[in-house]
Amino acid sequence: MYVLKLSLKKIICFFLYVFFIILYKIFPKCNNLPSKTKAEHIIKNSGYQIPLTQLTHTQLRINSIDLSIIVPVYNSEIYISKCIESLLNQETKYNYEIICVIDGCTDRSEDIINKYKSLYNDKILICKQENLGISAARNKGLELANGEYVGFVDNDDYVNENYVENILDGIKKNDADMIQVGYMYVDVKGNIISKHHIALPLVIDNNKSLDYINQISGFIWAGAYRKSIFEKVRFNPGFWYEDMITKCVLARQCHRVVILPECMYYYTMHENNASKKLWNTASVKSLDSVFLPIYLFTFAKDVLHLEQDDVINGLTIHELCWQFPNRAIGLPHEVKKAAFSIIKDFIIRNNIFSNSDKLHWKTFCKLVKNDFYYNWLFLAYAEKWKSKIC
Repeated sequence: MYVLKLSLKKIICFFLYVFFIILYKIFPKCNNLPSKTKAEHIIKNSGYQIPLTQLTHTQLRINSIDLSIIVPVYNSEIYISKCIESLLNQETKYNYEIICVIDGCTDRSEDIINKYKSLYNDKILICKQENLGISAARNKGLELANGEYVGFVDNDDYVNENYVENILDGIKKNDADMIQVGYMYVDVKGNIISKHHIALPLVIDNNKSLDYINQISGFIWAGAYRKSIFEKVRFNPGFWYEDMITKCVLARQCHRVVILPECMYYYTMHENNASKKLWNTASVKSLDSVFLPIYLFTFAKDVLHLEQDDVINGLTIHELCWQFPNRAIGLPHEVKKAAFSIIKDFIIRNNIFSNSDKLHWKTFCKLVKNDFYYNWLFLAYAEKWKSKIC
């Protein structure tokens, strides 16, 4: 029955892919796009406000242990015990700490964390703050981290008993700056929904290769990072899609990345997941998918002094031209056309292009630069459904 449902789903995805490809091929050029000035006015009138991106960076602590695991905690009384117990029950030779940042909880999450703290005082560090969101909580955890490496676990997820041992073995033995592992989507009972992993272990050294960057997951969890790469980098509070920083900034600073095939991280799917509760495609907040990559592109060049190469161009095109249309399906066309005009201006002004047509990056650039608005949308929709066939 499961195989039949999976096959039926893939058939539906295939027909949707073909449908949008046909629309992409036949629609004419759009002749009524707003100017950049008018586009900015439309965006402002939509109610969208660009989150503040100026962050004060507290100096990172001196390393005194191997790993700090940062757990932002917000109203997760149902799941937090399983999360914390999985982190406490690690079979490892390494010294690690669990940093729980209580982000203005209004349920029993804080009481549950305090109970574990009383039993494992030397292993758990607790910090409280008003409800500022997951990015601010992760930033606070970074300020408190004593580890040479840092990792992130969401408060409704959990890991297996060899998680710490395997990620630290992998990152230390390879002298890597970043490691990622396989993960599974599970339901609230622990039943596996899907697995996501590579076939064999991978060590990648060339951070200027598009193949390098495409191997890396866009999630901040399920792995660890050398803490020093956060010296000038913090998460941007107020933005949706905050994990975008993983590929666009963190991975670009790494000289070596290790990817392990074993699935060791369990992502719990439930009705209150951020991706279900917050990522509303009809919300003006989906415009974060335009303004966050624009900010990260500028930050990478001007602050981190990273070269504007095929990788940073490709990642920017991917976020602006592939991800945004799918994240903003429910927005009015007037707002999406305004965003399209802002994207066009940004791409032309910064001479962003791609020599690769992987995921149609080269084609997307041509469509945006030549005002093919509807074709841009339909190609993005088609690629989304194509990705679900594989």
